Amino acid sequence: MHLKISTDYAVRIVLYLAKKRQLVQSKELSEQLHIPQGYVLKVASILKEAQILEAIEIDYIDESEVLSPADDVYHIDKRQ
Repeated sequence: MHLKISTDYAVRIVLYLAKKRQLVQSKELSEQLHIPQGYVLKVASILKEAQILEAIEIDYIDESEVLSPADDVYHIDKRQ
């Protein structure tokens, strides 16, 4: 079975974020997973729209290159 490259990247990103459960910058994802940074940002956007990051309780700051768990001080709970 062959996956599209974007599907492969999405699965790898979700697994990495679920394992880390801490602040993760797109640069780190790119370097650790050997995925071009542009793809990391594109795939993260798709995962956000599909609410997959919320499902694994990973949140990220919009308009940036940072993926992170919710920040208690600045976080807006999107599930309320």
